[in-house]
Amino acid sequence: KIESLGVFVEQTFQGCCCGVDSVSSQVLANLHRVATLVIDWSPSTPHGMLRRVGLLESLRHFFAWKPDQLPSAVLALFGCISGTGAAAVEASLRRKSGTVLVNVGKSCSSPLCKFLPEITASSSTLISTGNVLPPQKMHLIEFLTCV
Repeated sequence: KIESLGVFVEQTFQGCCCGVDSVSSQVLANLHRVATLVIDWSPSTPHGMLRRVGLLESLRHFFAWKPDQLPSAVLALFGCISGTGAAAVEASLRRKSGTVLVNVGKSCSSPLCKFLPEITASSSTLISTGNVLPPQKMHLIEFLTCV
């Protein structure tokens, strides 16, 4: 189940002060595969998108240890923030995506520094499109401040 996957990722990496070496290589390989599937997944419904955002939030602890997929995850969250619909679920998706983006920025600030030029360019392009509402602009600014 998707909910249990999120709990597993949270429990595996949250507060793991002993480092990634203490997590078995098989678990890391499986989490890498899960992260790839979540990032590549493009659901067509807003409810599926909300679920994807929730999984990306759980994977932020994994991205802190293995940041190679972190830029793709951030771009996926940027895509959710820039939605064009006005439905309640879409507003909820934008709000959730913004808060997850800030949480990713706080959890993975050091690894994100390597990708700062790309992230800054993408965020400024996103803001200039006019599809981003004021609360999501604040989320983007807070995210960039964390990085």
